[in-house]
Amino acid sequence: VKQFIYQRIIAPFEDEETAYSLRLRVGGGILLFGPPGTGKTLIARAISREIHANFVEVSPLVIAGYPGEAEKRLEKIFASLRKEPRAVLFLDEAEWILGRREEQTSSIMQRVVPFLLDQLNRVFRERKRQIIVVAATNRPDAIDSAFLRPGRFDKLCYIGLPDMEARRKLIELQLRERAH
Repeated sequence: VKQFIYQRIIAPFEDEETAYSLRLRVGGGILLFGPPGTGKTLIARAISREIHANFVEVSPLVIAGYPGEAEKRLEKIFASLRKEPRAVLFLDEAEWILGRREEQTSSIMQRVVPFLLDQLNRVFRERKRQIIVVAATNRPDAIDSAFLRPGRFDKLCYIGLPDMEARRKLIELQLRERAH
């Protein structure tokens, strides 16, 4: 996972000239998926730290409230992103925000999904600002296929459970400064 993230996301930021000469996109979207508790949010934060970018998190709470409020909140978030030269936009529990339109029963979500598609398209087309959009879910099957098209969330990365050696290392890190 680290190697995939480095090659696809971080390396183009480190050598932008080479990335542009090779016509690699600096920025873009990546969908992290896997069981709950495997560190998807931590990976998004680590990407932000590695590329020295502002971290902006969007949770399902953004879509709560009265009709029109979700769109206003999202517009405010995307307006602030347009002011950032480099940012990581993190969509947590993406199945709630990027859900399949045909399964939406809420009138709010029927308006939010197209609005979000439009806003993300603007971000992905932007070449001056380097914005990475990271979505995390444990239900990739619930994501609307329009979000998974090339040029949007076209990088998919499975974040699985850690193996025995990784679990041992995690326990060592947690117990490092504790008596045990």
